[in-house]
Amino acid sequence: MFNPRVTLCLVLLTVPLAVFGQNAAITSTSGASTNAPDAPAPKLEHFDPNLVDQSLSACDDFYKYSCNKWLAANPIPPDQVFWSTGSSLELWNDNALRETLEANSKNDPKRSPVQQKIGDYWAACMDESGIEAAGVKPLQLELDRIAVLKSKKELTLEIAHIHHLFPGAWEQSDNQTNSAFFGFTGQPDYDDSSKVVAQIDQGGLSLPNRDYYINTDDKSVETLKKFRAHMQKMFVLAEETEAQAGIDAGTVIELETAMAKAQMDNVKRRDPKNVNNKMSLAQIRALTPSIEWDAYLKALKAPTSDHYIVTSPDFFRAEEKLLVEHPLEHWKTYMRWQVIHRSAPYLNKAMVEENFAFFAHTLAGQEQQSFAVGNCEDLIANSRIID
Repeated sequence: MFNPRVTLCLVLLTVPLAVFGQNAAITSTSGASTNAPDAPAPKLEHFDPNLVDQSLSACDDFYKYSCNKWLAANPIPPDQVFWSTGSSLELWNDNALRETLEANSKNDPKRSPVQQKIGDYWAACMDESGIEAAGVKPLQLELDRIAVLKSKKELTLEIAHIHHLFPGAWEQSDNQTNSAFFGFTGQPDYDDSSKVVAQIDQGGLSLPNRDYYINTDDKSVETLKKFRAHMQKMFVLAEETEAQAGIDAGTVIELETAMAKAQMDNVKRRDPKNVNNKMSLAQIRALTPSIEWDAYLKALKAPTSDHYIVTSPDFFRAEEKLLVEHPLEHWKTYMRWQVIHRSAPYLNKAMVEENFAFFAHTLAGQEQQSFAVGNCEDLIANSRIID
């Protein structure tokens, strides 16, 4: 006989617990490191009916009945932000990728050209002494590109370059696309899923969402203050003077706060009707004339779209006003920060540790840094080395 309670239990025990929200994933901050370089592949989770807590009544609290035993046996490791039944699989996959990359990094004459590129890229990423010796020199080419910009008309191609250099302009979240200025992606049309159309999304923020900038409670104010201090340290590590770094951090905070105020809140974004704003390319040009959309689309080699979905027209109206009102030097400062911030996980130890201290530890509560292999895998996954 079909028993819906048993079916739901199967779902709860087999789907990663993270889907049930923060309390489902977070148990404690104790536990062993999960991805040390010499660690074996983690044990994979499998469905086990014994995981239910028979001492509790499923009718009183089905969540506790289903999850209590697993949560008690699986504290969050100190180098992770959350832990779920799918986390071991993710780390197992990381381990398999690491072994493959390490195997291809050996100087084997039988390697194919692609294997050689991947292996050499991996070896360079794992060359900690070389990375440390280079310091922030790898940033210089990008910072120089920004420094020579002479007019706001040149901003568009630099935005496209940053979107290509740091992939993520197509990775949407509940709140925004976490990329400089705005996000750009292709997706099924809301009204006709047989069509893939372009979507332009609100973005531009370094912090996870607009609330970090505009909330006035004590914790939010303190977090924004810490973010400003972090940004100033990062500018100093990028070889700015302390005084200039302080000025630049203030400029970025001002711009990002203004963009945050203009963003649609995440509750409104949950209603597809609010983000399904169809526009022609001509209408988008009129919405934000400071961005040369034809040049941007050409730089990204974006195909022609039947129409464009602009998730938040009000955001783009406000961003256009900001682009007009703020001088070019402010936007150059903002883009310098974007380059420094998004490069930080792959640079020298001082940059990595400062980036971890704020974004992983202060914001997310992670107690220890993860082994850097994950960063190398991310870098390779997001690269263009096999294009």
